[in-house]
Amino acid sequence: MTTYTVNQSVNFGKANTGLAGTVGYQLWGYGGSSQGARTTTGISESPTGSGIYTAQITFTVGTDSLLVWDTGGGTPVYASNDVPAYTNTLQQTQLDASNFIKANAETVSDKTGYSLTQTFPTNFSALSITGGGAVTVGTNNDKTSYSLSSSGVDSITVESGLNVRQALSLMAAALSGELSGAGTTTITIKAANNNTTTRITATVDASGDRTAITLNPPA
Repeated sequence: MTTYTVNQSVNFGKANTGLAGTVGYQLWGYGGSSQGARTTTGISESPTGSGIYTAQITFTVGTDSLLVWDTGGGTPVYASNDVPAYTNTLQQTQLDASNFIKANAETVSDKTGYSLTQTFPTNFSALSITGGGAVTVGTNNDKTSYSLSSSGVDSITVESGLNVRQALSLMAAALSGELSGAGTTTITIKAANNNTTTRITATVDASGDRTAITLNPPA
């Protein structure tokens, strides 16, 4: 048998104040059958002096009930509340928002087959994420197999119009490329390991001083 407990109240007016311990209630079926004995237990006046009495009352799911209040004494005043026959505990949430619900959960027949799992990387705890979304990695265990592409060094400028890759090509030519024209006023230097491409053409005077340089770096 599934039950639920809610806060119920009755307003007997200020003419019936101070009756906590005398005010009682009893549950009845609509056919006139009693669903329990009259009780005064757990009933309090709130606020004091208002004639409003409250109690936490337990009902049975699936049972129509008539909640009958009385002031007690020789000439009691009566009041009643209809309590619908809820067929399940979810329907109890349709009670007035002023009621406080405490229910015994029914069996959930479709709860099998579910699980909640989450696997995080081993270095997840070392991550630090800023408010702007930037991530600082503590230890990157998969940093192997990375390489620096030519586009990476191309973005580094050595001189105006000359990037790192082009500068390295010209230095390799000057250091190890084939040279011709020595002893003349025009010296040409080929690309390293490529004597079909001229990388540097220098014009010199009789003292061997360079007076003009033409560079031909790779694109």
